[in-house]
Amino acid sequence: LVVHVSRGLVGDGLLPVSRVLRTATAARRVGCLAGPLSAAALADGLPGGGIVGTEFPDVAEGVRNAIGGPTLRLYETEDVTGVEVASAMVGLLALALGFARELGFGPGTLAILMTRGLAEAARVGTALGGEERTFSGIAGFGDLLAASFGDGRPEVALGTALAKGRPLAEAGAATGTHIEGVEIARRVAAFAARRRIETPVSDAIASV
Repeated sequence: LVVHVSRGLVGDGLLPVSRVLRTATAARRVGCLAGPLSAAALADGLPGGGIVGTEFPDVAEGVRNAIGGPTLRLYETEDVTGVEVASAMVGLLALALGFARELGFGPGTLAILMTRGLAEAARVGTALGGEERTFSGIAGFGDLLAASFGDGRPEVALGTALAKGRPLAEAGAATGTHIEGVEIARRVAAFAARRRIETPVSDAIASV
């Protein structure tokens, strides 16, 4: 069983990581874990939840056995692609959130930015074969809500640093982690242009 937590999408076709795992490894029962999860919250036993995208019930059960418990509720869905795309797009939107907040935009502006950003995320996701409803659930709306509440998301910190004028390499190094959103922003914008999907927020992130 292989379960990934990547926010990445591979290549110009935005291939979900689960499909790459099936090609690059011997594993066939694969899944992805997404949602408003953080290592610190898990370690402290704070109440929370996440979602496992997989076509195999034993994969979801394996995740529950590994990290689930009285304070962590893990849901599951067969919409693997939707969960993976939602997670990746939330990474992009969290970056935009940090950038916009540092520029001084207020709650109303940020709310519109996040709402419309999630709508374009759903457009990209359905074009890739995901289900639209997944983006209003834990992997999409729930995860983005946690980022907006200030859960210490590295993407938000990166967006903040970029808005301060720090070079990308320097800003990325300061977060102390690898952020997939930096690499997929341009590819999401290019994919949307080819498919004639309106993605103004992703386009703006790519331009930055």
